[in-house]
Amino acid sequence: MKNFTLVIAAITLSLCASAQMINPGFESGSMVGWTENSTNFGTPLCNAACGTCGGPCSPQAGSWYAWFGGAGTNLEIGSVSQVVTVPNGTAGSISFWVKVPTAGDGSADDLVAVAMDGEVLFSANAGQSAQYTEYTQVTVDISDYTDGAQHVFGLIGTQDGGSNILFDSFNLVVDGNSSVGFDQQINGERDFALYPNPADAQINLHFGQRLDGEATVRILDSNGRVVSEQLVGGIRGKLLSLETSWMPVGMYVVEVENGAELIRERISIVH
Repeated sequence: MKNFTLVIAAITLSLCASAQMINPGFESGSMVGWTENSTNFGTPLCNAACGTCGGPCSPQAGSWYAWFGGAGTNLEIGSVSQVVTVPNGTAGSISFWVKVPTAGDGSADDLVAVAMDGEVLFSANAGQSAQYTEYTQVTVDISDYTDGAQHVFGLIGTQDGGSNILFDSFNLVVDGNSSVGFDQQINGERDFALYPNPADAQINLHFGQRLDGEATVRILDSNGRVVSEQLVGGIRGKLLSLETSWMPVGMYVVEVENGAELIRERISIVH
């Protein structure tokens, strides 16, 4: 039996109260919100470019999903994780869709675990292929974590028996209220979002889906002087990180110029 060790890498994020998860359905693509690792592929996140494992490997919704396996009988260990802000409340849950379209050798050691702060909340293995032949929605209780704090949420899978295990479409609910995913917030309400705010050593600028092409990103101080400027390409859905540790404490404006559009948002720098 394989020695299965759950290791979730934490990332440090500070999000506004209405946005609890980043890229919960993976539709903003790879390396947005999630810390991703894979022995053979670099990341478990896939779209059509990954193929279909003979047909059944596909997303539950949209174009992206998490595919654990895909390396035949070679050892594949994959993981995705992020820090999630869980709102204060009494009852909480996270729902998602899981599919085991290929059982391989059917070993229960070919598995994927879903965890919060290292505690396994759910797992699916190749021996359960008949139960999860098609995408099936699963809901796990996280009421112990509804404290308004940040918690490390993630998945880790290990396969060497030829199985494929798929996950998609995560949703966080506290006291009956479904949280807005960070990508949903910026795609539905804003052209871009800045976080954390206030910021210390770094700010992250996450573009939505409406803006496209190139944009000039500037940071202006309280006197309107440009203290940073760069041209950024392929901005749709892009996550851009900017170092701010060198900037004096104070109020700044982040300005995005995309063609004829000029969009501004204020941010505070504290150290």
